[in-house]
Amino acid sequence: RIVEKACGCVATGCDLSNAAWMRSYASMYIPTHVRASPFFVGALLACSYKQALSSIAEWAKFNRWHSRGRLALALAWVLERHGMLGVLGLPGVLATNLPEASLEVLGGLLDSCAWAAVAFASIVPAAHPSHSALLSRGMSVDAFRTPARLSFCIYCLHWPVLFDVVRYTPKDWLPTNVYLAFAMPFAVVMAITCVLSWLVHTSSVEVPGISLVRVMGLQPSAGQAHKAA
Repeated sequence: RIVEKACGCVATGCDLSNAAWMRSYASMYIPTHVRASPFFVGALLACSYKQALSSIAEWAKFNRWHSRGRLALALAWVLERHGMLGVLGLPGVLATNLPEASLEVLGGLLDSCAWAAVAFASIVPAAHPSHSALLSRGMSVDAFRTPARLSFCIYCLHWPVLFDVVRYTPKDWLPTNVYLAFAMPFAVVMAITCVLSWLVHTSSVEVPGISLVRVMGLQPSAGQAHKAA
């Protein structure tokens, strides 16, 4: 007789009903302090970039080594928090040494600051002490341009797609292997989300909206755009 093994991800809540799992997941995913991180990254990045462009004369006062150290610390935090150090077999020395309670409260804030520092180093002008030529070249690869155009649509649409997939997919369709149980829904959600995002971007909202702005003559001139930036 073959003994059926328990699902490997019982501890994560996959043994719950679809509706109960959705409520449990939403309680972790929807709160303001969780969803605020991406917007905080954008706010930090925008303020830092605007300040950098408005104080070009002050760049000489920046210590390049301090900027490099800050960037190295930010990269180490990002790589550790997203599991890359573990994949490479390297020990984590930042987040792993913080108390769990502190990480729960400050994790999103520190993530935002770290990502803003990394993004700032890649887009700030080359003459700025914080500029990283390596990051700038890496983020300027042509292959990233199309995903970048779709990124906001993907961000907005993945949530309803995820919940519909979770709601309507029978649990007995999922494999018992914990890694496959994550990888298969992830692949389905990403495929559906990318297709919908491409349709929204090209046919429904963004590209038609840009074209409409140009037809109506509402697009700012180059001088106005530079002044607004």
